Order: sequence, then C-alpha cells, then structure tokens
Amino acid sequence: MEVQSVLHMNSGVGDISYAENSTFQQKMIASFAKTARQEAAVDSFRAAICPTKMTIADLGCSVGPNVLQMASEIIEAIAQASHQLNRRPPEMQVFLNDLPGNDFNTLFSLLPEFYELRETKLQETDQEQVPCFISGVPGSFYVRLFVSKSLHFVYSSNSLHWLSQVPQMQLQDGSEAPLNNKGNVVEGGHMVLTFMARRSSDPLAPMDFDGWELLAKALRDMVSLGLTEEEKVDSFNLPWYAPSMEEVKDEITIQGSFAIKKIELFDINWDDNSQEAPRNDHNYNPVAKSTLTMAKASRAVLESMLKSHFGEAIIEKLFERYCFLLEEYYSKYKAEVTNILIVFERK
Repeated sequence: MEVQSVLHMNSGVGDISYAENSTFQQKMIASFAKTARQEAAVDSFRAAICPTKMTIADLGCSVGPNVLQMASEIIEAIAQASHQLNRRPPEMQVFLNDLPGNDFNTLFSLLPEFYELRETKLQETDQEQVPCFISGVPGSFYVRLFVSKSLHFVYSSNSLHWLSQVPQMQLQDGSEAPLNNKGNVVEGGHMVLTFMARRSSDPLAPMDFDGWELLAKALRDMVSLGLTEEEKVDSFNLPWYAPSMEEVKDEITIQGSFAIKKIELFDINWDDNSQEAPRNDHNYNPVAKSTLTMAKASRAVLESMLKSHFGEAIIEKLFERYCFLLEEYYSKYKAEVTNILIVFERK
C-alpha cells in the first residue's frame, strides 16, 4: 500500500464524506486544545515583535468546516492581540497541507463563505480588516514543505498518528521520524500538535477503546461469510500508531529544535451527543444513533485504504458488521479515545 496514493478522507459532502462525518475531530479542536492553539499563535506574534506579516500552517488539514474554523480562531486571536497592543494586525498567509489525494476542491469551495462570514463579523464588531490569504500545499508533512524560517506558527490536529508508510510486519516499535520541517519555523515560533496517543508505555498493551480491534473482528467475520480471503486480512496493516507520552518526549529531544512548553494527555468521547431525541419517537435508540455515527466516521477515514486492499464489493457489508460490533461494545463500555496535546517553542 502506497500511503500517499491511498490515504485520504472520503471526498465531497455526501452522506459518507469526511466533511459530514467529523464530529469526533470537531470535539478535539473545540476542546481545551483551542485555547492552547490561540495562546501559542499569540505568543508567536509577540515573539516576532508584532510583525506586519505572519505565516501559519495547518499540517494534515483534511477537508470540511473544521479546517477553516481552526484558521478563523487563530486569525481572530492574533487580531485581538494586535488591538490590545494598539498595532495594526498583520497580513496572514495560511497554508493548508495534506497529501495530494486530499479533496482540496471541496475545501476551497468553502472559502467564499469563510470570507463572507469574516466580513460580516468585522462589520458587527467594528474591528479592523485582517488581510488573509489561504493556499493549499499538497505533500507529506514527513518531508520538507516550506522554505527555511518562513513559518511563525504551525498546528496539526488529529493527523500525526498516521505514519509515512505501512508497517511491513506486526508492529513492535511504532517510532516514526519526526516532522521533517526542522528549519522552517522562525526563532520564537510555536507549534501545537494534537493526535491520538496511549497511556501505557507498552506499545502492545490494549487501549481503553480499540476501534481497530473491532474492525479486525469485522474483517474476520467477512472471511467467515466468504466475502474475502483470510490471507488478505492477515496482510492488511494500517499506517497508524498511537505513541505514549514518553515516546513523544524522546522524539522531541532527539530532534532538538523545540522546547516543550506544555504536554498532556486528554480523553475525547467518541459519542455523538449533539442531537436530542426526536419528540414522540418512542423507538429512538441513542446507542444505535451514536454507533452509526461512529461507524460512518470510521468509514469516512478508512474507506480509501480498505478499498485499495480488499476491493469495493466488501465495504457495505463490512461497515454494517462494524456498526453492529460497535453497538454491542458501546452498550457496555465508554468509547473514549486518548489524545495528546503538545505545545512547542522554537529554540
């Protein structure tokens, strides 16, 4: 499996698209990580002594409203800091990065509404216009993407657990080379990363909620039904790894360019509790509703890789079974996923 060619979220805005099935990711960006991003962006602005131009980058941006929500919140934080310092806000260059297979077309189709909403907000608050220029940067964040010392602030949400290549054997040590953008952040610049992690230092220890194990069981059930071969299931590996806090700290120390300002683990419940039960619907099943949301979210992320390995014919039955297994699990246990937040400052 060539990761760069098959790893991408489901495109478009349809029922199984990533744009319509990223509730979990939205919870992550709306958590206390939002405050960490805004504070780090403002710290970068101040460290650069109130520059007239600022460049920021979102690594592994994917597609959908979450992308522009994060960018808008960062721009707003810097604009407010400029106002408090009685300075004109800087011109903002925002780079949105993801692999070439990402649906940049759908992402860019959201930009007119993004600019319109920003203009409306400025009129309502009587704030000064912040010039903002948004560009796409296709490519892997494991290789160099930007010219040296060009970025003031870098952030990434829910992306760095994806590896640059598929493991060739059963995963024993999931260590991955750090982001290869060592010289791209200016001195005093900041970086905020959030991605899936694990609490145990043992890479083979079971996770509190292991959706991958349920997916593996669903795949084995497809073998029992004669829909795929056992050899295909045995040879399927995802380019994914959830590191421990100790592993993350070790990689940062080895890389050597950044000082850790903050690092901590936090849990996000995968449950979709955003909608109330319909009135007079006595058959409403909140567990079934939540697990359907979880299954569609997983499909939006994994479908491209599963199709590449197993073919398209298996997909519907596979996720029907996966949804059933999720409901069985969720009726007994919580579906909480551990994540890590790291705030760095460029030395």
